[in-house]
Amino acid sequence: MVRSSLFALAGLAFVAWLAAACSDDAAQPAPTATMRPPLSLATRTPAPTWTPSATPRASATPTPSATRTPSPTPTSAATATPEVIDGVEVIPLQIGEEVELPDDVALIVKASCQPCDGPSSGLYLVYRDASGQVRMEELSPGKTPGLLPPGSGPVHNVVVNSDASEMVVDVCTRGECVWIDDAGPEAESTLYRSTDGGASWEESGVLDGKHYPVAITEKGLVVRAWGPETKWEYEYELFPSGGPL
Repeated sequence: MVRSSLFALAGLAFVAWLAAACSDDAAQPAPTATMRPPLSLATRTPAPTWTPSATPRASATPTPSATRTPSPTPTSAATATPEVIDGVEVIPLQIGEEVELPDDVALIVKASCQPCDGPSSGLYLVYRDASGQVRMEELSPGKTPGLLPPGSGPVHNVVVNSDASEMVVDVCTRGECVWIDDAGPEAESTLYRSTDGGASWEESGVLDGKHYPVAITEKGLVVRAWGPETKWEYEYELFPSGGPL
């Protein structure tokens, strides 16, 4: 009798628990359109993949415009006022492309030992003849027999006026007058003058060892000498008067 009652109570308890469990499941709300359950890994849509555009992005380096023209840079020769000395415009020398010797150009060249900076050995005229060949003729006073005294030294210097109608050559004729600052008191040089392009020469004066010609101007021949205190200071005077410029 007691055992039957226990089984009856146990059965009632199981029925009550089952009813409670069923009532909890029924209380949960059904999913709606606004309460979508999370997708599983199998059905989840992958994240979008970035694909480069077919049109390349602009380069960081700007491309110059085809219509842009740089403005010309003014040169000093075009803007600078030309220098004039005694009414003569000074034209600066410029190194250009190598060219043939023109037909209307003649060069007066003082030959010397270039590598050793030695004394000049002669004076030459370089020109192009009628056949187009380049010719070189010696113009040194020593070319004429008997013109220079025995024992004459090398050509010291040569000067030409603006139109080449007059040339003066300084030839060392006594002592050592090649190096001006080291010339001794016995040094002496003889001046020879030509007015026919070097075809003939005549003696035109004598200088001491420290003087030598540097230019021919409208006022006459200009000679230069080392200053009395330092060899890098020069004194200029007219020859043969000795007057100032």
